[in-house]
Amino acid sequence: LTYILAHERNLFAHAESQTRQAWEPILTGRLRDKTLGIVGVGSIGAVVAQLFKGLGLTVLGYTRSSQNSADVDQYFYPPSGLIEMAAACDYILNVMPSTPASTNLLNASIFKAMRPSALLINAGRGTAIVDDDLIAALNDGEVAGAVLDVFREEPLPADHPYWTTPNCVVTPHMAAPSYPEDVLPIFHANYLRFIEGQPLNYVVDFEKGY
Repeated sequence: LTYILAHERNLFAHAESQTRQAWEPILTGRLRDKTLGIVGVGSIGAVVAQLFKGLGLTVLGYTRSSQNSADVDQYFYPPSGLIEMAAACDYILNVMPSTPASTNLLNASIFKAMRPSALLINAGRGTAIVDDDLIAALNDGEVAGAVLDVFREEPLPADHPYWTTPNCVVTPHMAAPSYPEDVLPIFHANYLRFIEGQPLNYVVDFEKGY
């Protein structure tokens, strides 16, 4: 939400104008009538859908199986659903885990389908994006901007092109920090279930990878 608002309100452009002491009124956008596409509508994606639906956006979801969010207006599925969804979105957010199915999912075919005004946000895993394809799309203006919080190699090397690619924002894998006050109740509830021999919450399926 932070970066979508910054994108619509041109905050980075205003900051750049200020460094030049230049009075440059820039027409801002708005969230009204915009569409968000969520790549991966699991537990995280469902919460994001609820937030943006409450702000009045149309919410689309790309998923292999989950259809349990009442806040998603329309679902799209493999193999061609992601291209169809990308063409309809103003913002695309990836929150998928790293699995064979998600690797290189966001590539040149997706970026060419996106609107030139669209913003891509990756808060899932770096393996989802074909880096060279995204860099080319940003340089060519096929995509308006990208906010990247996760990468194939972390820390991101100092000589990586992302640092200097136009309209690319790099953040150091900190989109959703875990605070002790949030983690402890989950651990405590699962600990009680464990010692009582009950099924645990939030169990990872190692076959699926999440």
